[in-house]
Amino acid sequence: MKIGIIGLGAVGSFIAYILGQSGIELLTVTRADTIANHNIDCVSLYNSKINGFVQIHNAAKHELANCDLIIIAVKANGLSWAAHVLEQAQISTSIPLVYAVNGLPWWLKKQLGIITEDVDLFAPMNNHCWCGFINYINTSKNSNTVIHHSGQSITVQNSLESYFNQFSISLVEVFKRFNLSVVKVENLDSLLWQKLSGNAVISTICALNNVNTEQLLSSKIFVQIISQCIYEMNTIGICCGFQIISTPDEVIANIAKMHSFKPSMLIDVLSQRVTEIDELLGIPLRLADKHQLKVPALSGLYHAAQQSLAGDV
Repeated sequence: MKIGIIGLGAVGSFIAYILGQSGIELLTVTRADTIANHNIDCVSLYNSKINGFVQIHNAAKHELANCDLIIIAVKANGLSWAAHVLEQAQISTSIPLVYAVNGLPWWLKKQLGIITEDVDLFAPMNNHCWCGFINYINTSKNSNTVIHHSGQSITVQNSLESYFNQFSISLVEVFKRFNLSVVKVENLDSLLWQKLSGNAVISTICALNNVNTEQLLSSKIFVQIISQCIYEMNTIGICCGFQIISTPDEVIANIAKMHSFKPSMLIDVLSQRVTEIDELLGIPLRLADKHQLKVPALSGLYHAAQQSLAGDV
């Protein structure tokens, strides 16, 4: 079984990490000018945490033609490049494609300026066999979402959300569809919780303080804040039935080893990705409240982010 991944950023590398648990051969294609080229090392590091094995290499484009499935893990501004990769590789239209993204596509506003209901981001690839859309945060499927953009409040209507979610599937469904081992990903929800919670904490602190991860981890004060926030996230996760994969110290140590790590979720939170503040910090806080947990570090971080977005600090 061979799976190709076009794009190896935060989404692509994490999916590679999950798929690696089934011993699948992964072929990846990344743009030479992106930090994603370094993420192959990150994937190997993630996977060593659970003693898994990933057969992975940065493939020449033509090698993708031998894949049984191709996952496209790029943002909106990379879709035309992904279509070009498929064309160059002479990918058969019978090879199934899956599109993967972090939750509601916040970048749609940045790319288009306005929300329209008839936008077809996948037009260059419409002749291919699409088998699904992996939306692993599953943001706001059943309600309107308010997104602040250029000082204005824009409501994304249910009809547009339905457009993006009309063929939404989960990673487990992808595994089942291609007869892959689901037993080996029984802790998928726990892994996602750990990934998203750690990313939310570190990315938010980076954005609020205008520092990169190297600067962040060189500060004892920041490290203490990160450790406490991740500890509180782990506590919430345990109450929700998740298995905690890494301790706060292990999360910090792993990130320190990844020289190319970037806080992907909220790196532009103060100007472009404000919905994710609520998705990645607000929701855990509501879960903490539901379980009557005291999480002062997370609460402080959340309120600081809200104040910054409101221009109060």
